[in-house]
Amino acid sequence: MNLMTSATPKLFRIPLWSARSSFCKEWKGFLGMLSETGINKTINHMKTKLNILTVGVLLAAATACADVITYWNDIALPLLRTAPKITANRQFAIMHVAQFEAVNAVVGKYTPYVVNVAAPAASAEAAAAQSAHDILLRYYPTNQTALDAALTTSLAAVADGTAKNDGVTLGASVATQVWNLRASDGTSLTVSNAFPGGPGLWLPTPGGPATPVNQQFPYVTPWVLHGASQFRPSPPPALTSAQWTADFNEIKSLGATNSATRTPEQTDTALFIIDTPGYTMNSVAKQAVAAKSTSLVDTARAFALMHMAGDDATYAVFDAKYAYNFWRPVTAIRAADTDGNAATAPDVDWLPLRPTPPHPEYPCAHCTVTGAMCGALAAIFGDDFTFTLEAISLPGKPRTFHKFSEYAALTLEGRLYAGFHYRFFVSGRF
Repeated sequence: MNLMTSATPKLFRIPLWSARSSFCKEWKGFLGMLSETGINKTINHMKTKLNILTVGVLLAAATACADVITYWNDIALPLLRTAPKITANRQFAIMHVAQFEAVNAVVGKYTPYVVNVAAPAASAEAAAAQSAHDILLRYYPTNQTALDAALTTSLAAVADGTAKNDGVTLGASVATQVWNLRASDGTSLTVSNAFPGGPGLWLPTPGGPATPVNQQFPYVTPWVLHGASQFRPSPPPALTSAQWTADFNEIKSLGATNSATRTPEQTDTALFIIDTPGYTMNSVAKQAVAAKSTSLVDTARAFALMHMAGDDATYAVFDAKYAYNFWRPVTAIRAADTDGNAATAPDVDWLPLRPTPPHPEYPCAHCTVTGAMCGALAAIFGDDFTFTLEAISLPGKPRTFHKFSEYAALTLEGRLYAGFHYRFFVSGRF
């Protein structure tokens, strides 16, 4: 399945947090896909406040028009916590694209991604609720009772009548179209590469599986990129280079589980960044749309763009990971006597602060995906935005950021302090 054709509008081309990145420029072009039409539509949305009790959680709802998007994001979060972390962005993207397409079919403000239907008489809120419900039900059929209850609660905010019924029908149709669009995108392929090891090459890490995960991702059809290899970065530095020597010795010191040089603040940074961006960035987006008082369609668009950016970034970064198969710090440090560099000394007992993720080192997936998602939000709202996050891996120690790019940059540092990634990733290679 090829999602990118000459007729496909440039909707969400993924940005890395650095504005200098070609990845960023491509995604800024994609943001234009959902460009405003020549018609400026003004829609008065219901402002009723709701208290919503569903799936055992009391949700303090915002305005009914905007909250249908964040409400279903809240419903999805605990479900997606049960899925493999790396799949979170894909599932969120499919759900939020379906919501955007459903709402936009009613509002007509933006160029659609795939659903070329106009339904101005339908309820956008009902369409958004039904589309999200149907996507999540496809992923989590055993949770039908809870999802049906959430849908009942969501639809209760919409007045009964033809508009509501048409919205439900529209949402169901859109969910099917978006689901079918991604059904054969390659994520279910079985790919098994050989990993013989050797200086500079990935090998299984302590406590990890014998084979790395997500080997099929380089072959997945992205949402927007022409292919996962479109922005493949240059190779990591040579093992005899000055940069490799410096970065090897830095992470050997800073990233060790028993590091004497890593400060308590740096340790907190590593722990703060542990959770996957597919989950944490939802809080950032919710704060942004609330602060900006975005309309229903613009809220839907922001979440769709952010998760599509993160999903495409995932495929791009794993393309590079499996193109280079570069060794993780724990492997490099334990086998430093094989790298041909007299300035790097081995430590056969070295361990990182936390267990190493089970895939090759270069580039940093966590950093790239976070950067893409932050870049999408910065392209929509501007980089200057103050938000606060509290990590589930570091409770009681929230941090406040004043730019989306500030958080993306901290991600790079956090992965170094955790002992997962070398500093040369920060040098602009990706």
